[in-house]
Amino acid sequence: MALLAPSDALSQTDWSQGLTARQRFTVFPHVDAGFRALSQKRFDTALLEFQRANVLAPNSLVLVGYLAETYAMSGDPAKAIQMIDAQLTRTPGEAKLLQMKNVYGQRIANEILKKGESLKGSPEQLRAYLKSNHPDLDSPYAESVWLNLLSVASTPSENLLQTYVPKFAQNNQAKQRLSVLMLTKSGAQTSANHLIDQWSANDLAQVSHVDGMSYELLNQGDADQALRVLIKAYPFESASSVERHQLVTRMLIADSRANDKTLMQAFLADQKRHIETSAQEREWLSLVSATVGKNLKPFTDYTLRYKENANTLEAEVQRRLEAGAALPTGIDWEETVGQLGQAGDPLLDALTYRLVESGDNAAAWHLLMTRYPFNGMPSSLREKFVARLDLIASKTPHLLNASEQTRLSAPLDNSRLRGMQASMLKQVGDCSGVRQVLGDLSEQYSATDWVMLGECYQSQQRSGLAEYAFEQALKRHPTPETERALAYAAYQNKNNALAVQAWKEAILSGSLTAENWLAASVTALAADDRVLAAEWLDQYERANGSRSAEYWALKARVASAESLPEAITAMRTSLEMAPVESNYVELAGWQRQAGDRSGAIESLKAAIALQPKDGAAQADLGFLEYSQGDLPAAQKQMENALKLRPEDMKVTEQLAYIDQRLGENDQAKRYIEASVDHLMRYPEHEQTVSRAESLYALRRMHEDLSRRWTLSVDGMSSTSPAASVQSPVPGQAFKSYSQIELDYRLGDPAIKNGKTLSVYGRVFGGSGPNNSALPIYAPMLGVGLRWKPFSDYVFYLAAEKQIPLDQGTSAPANTMLRASASFLNSGAYSDDWHPAGPGWFSQNLYLDSAYYLSTQAYALTADYRFGYHHKLQQGQTIEPYARLLATKISGEETPDVRAGVGVRWNIWANQSRYSAYANKYYVGLELQGAIKTYQNDRVAALLTMGVRW
Repeated sequence: MALLAPSDALSQTDWSQGLTARQRFTVFPHVDAGFRALSQKRFDTALLEFQRANVLAPNSLVLVGYLAETYAMSGDPAKAIQMIDAQLTRTPGEAKLLQMKNVYGQRIANEILKKGESLKGSPEQLRAYLKSNHPDLDSPYAESVWLNLLSVASTPSENLLQTYVPKFAQNNQAKQRLSVLMLTKSGAQTSANHLIDQWSANDLAQVSHVDGMSYELLNQGDADQALRVLIKAYPFESASSVERHQLVTRMLIADSRANDKTLMQAFLADQKRHIETSAQEREWLSLVSATVGKNLKPFTDYTLRYKENANTLEAEVQRRLEAGAALPTGIDWEETVGQLGQAGDPLLDALTYRLVESGDNAAAWHLLMTRYPFNGMPSSLREKFVARLDLIASKTPHLLNASEQTRLSAPLDNSRLRGMQASMLKQVGDCSGVRQVLGDLSEQYSATDWVMLGECYQSQQRSGLAEYAFEQALKRHPTPETERALAYAAYQNKNNALAVQAWKEAILSGSLTAENWLAASVTALAADDRVLAAEWLDQYERANGSRSAEYWALKARVASAESLPEAITAMRTSLEMAPVESNYVELAGWQRQAGDRSGAIESLKAAIALQPKDGAAQADLGFLEYSQGDLPAAQKQMENALKLRPEDMKVTEQLAYIDQRLGENDQAKRYIEASVDHLMRYPEHEQTVSRAESLYALRRMHEDLSRRWTLSVDGMSSTSPAASVQSPVPGQAFKSYSQIELDYRLGDPAIKNGKTLSVYGRVFGGSGPNNSALPIYAPMLGVGLRWKPFSDYVFYLAAEKQIPLDQGTSAPANTMLRASASFLNSGAYSDDWHPAGPGWFSQNLYLDSAYYLSTQAYALTADYRFGYHHKLQQGQTIEPYARLLATKISGEETPDVRAGVGVRWNIWANQSRYSAYANKYYVGLELQGAIKTYQNDRVAALLTMGVRW
């Protein structure tokens, strides 16, 4: 039996099933009448007839169905359900009855839902209706309709949805959605938020549910709640990639519209703690990127967990830097960039640019130095980075530490890069590094590079290289500044001509300051162009240059060639303003030239007071005091000078002469030996005339200071009596003579400043009364004292006791007083060996006077000789000479005046390293002719010889 058949099919049901024959007979009229009433829509009659039939056959399920269906058709499905419930008490669990009940229940529910839908326009009526009707909903759909009606009727204060418990689990999500929508529409956002916060992950596990709810919330303007829902549902584990992308995008849209910006921040902070995969980290970075705008801090604060995401993080940082994002403070940029591994070039470029722009030069510098020297980068980017380092160094040079200076001093492979390296090193005064970087002197360097190199060379006193560098700079880009720099460098290099020319160019190319004019004048003076120096000094005055000490000193130098008094006055003015040691020395030189030796000495003393370690000034003062005869003072100054200038042989040599004059012979000899050792160091091809003459003079003094004994042997034989200055008897003419003398210097020292006192003894003989050619007659012994009282003159005084050795032929004993002197025989005209040249001219004026006490006889002699020593070899000469000899003796009224010419062979011997020739030998031939004489023979030929040991 189809209990659920529509009303027009009731008549087709076999109602007699299960009835007895009697029951069929009694029931049939009522069933038939009921159907006729139904066909005529007379429901009351039909109900009455089916009720009577049910009474007659109460156990007939078909009749119960007829009755229930009739109630339903009459618009009272609830009564139909009551009938079915009553029957179920009699026949519990009857499936067909239950099915009938469900059908009628749904009819009731549908009616309620339909009615509810009609009341949506009046929430209050709807709320009252729903509160009094509780349909039995048998499908999720019907329940969803009911939930929708409840949401319309609910208010925050009377929330019908909240009290309703869905029959179907899938409608729990609908209840959530509708509850939130109701609350947000009602303005109860706080309640909505609280409700969302109570949900679990399972409540939002269905993607479509989250999608729909978030969409509706966002669409109605409740972005905060939409964002809360999406955050609660994240990470959308059951979503496909398309759905996930859509939900993440909606999350970002919701965040952009939300009023509460802390939602996403809190979410991101929470999610950062729960990142467990590389993909989650990438998505987290993407969310951060979309929500923080230009804010860099979330990225700079973040520590990567998966290195494969370094490029993503780097891209986010770079994009914000390029967009002008504000740089966060308190960031360790090295650590931040370090986690990216080798940060990409564009990021390094953008970050360091922004750091420099914001004034954080230190961070930019250290970041760039971590990648220096930028190998492997494109040349343009590499050049940009080095240029940025150069810019930073120009602003904050203190950032360069010693280690970085060492790195920057290694030349790069590009001239432009090396130029920037040098610029950075120049900022910290590292000229050694600048020279190392630019030391290849490449033609590709710019004018600026050459100027830097020149300035460094100049600061290190490498003026020649500085001059070259500034010349190269001028070739590339002439400027007045570089012209001036070249002028200064050339002046320091003593290339005064170039320096003057550079100043001329600088004057033509730009205006000069007063200080420049002063420097130009100094340069012109150094170039010995006093006219130009004076002109430029006038320009200095016109430029209102200060009348400083430097000005007065320069004015003095300019005037010194024309007017020493003016120069001295100007220099004194300068020194009054600023005592300068070198200026005192210069003043002393002018005072010496002007004859003011005392003033010169005082000036040098002032110089030494300012600079006690100036050995040159000490030496100059010593020379001056020596020239003034103040030997002790000269000795002191020279010794001080020698301590300061131990290699100054002029000082050593002068000390030898000073000590010699002071009689400190041993010390003098030590100075001589030091001077000789110095002069002997020069190879033969470097020996000059001056050095050779100085060497011999020192050796001669050493020999003289070392001499105590002297042995002399002289002899002569002639064709007739002749005069000779070597004659043992002054003024006497002999045909022959010979003598041997031994001289011993007395005292300690034996010679003091050229002064000597010696005792001597001699034996001499002559030709005798027969004028023998052999000088062996009338031998005499002479013993006496000889005194040389003057240092600078060859003048001797002697007293000699003469004793005959042969009483038969010799003169009687006598005492001779004698004075002798030699003139014109010093220096270049002396008869001593001359080390330089092929020979030399010599001359001598010999004067002699003798007086014999016993006989009261006297003898006067004057001899002038002029000759030329022609060198045969070292230590040997042939000496042709001419002489004029005059003698006057007591007892003869007529003097003997003779002229003679001759030649001698001279040999010097026994020279040591430090002493000159100690011995001399000679043999000579001479022809004399009397001009005026008291003797019979007027012409004589002489053979002379002599030895001195």
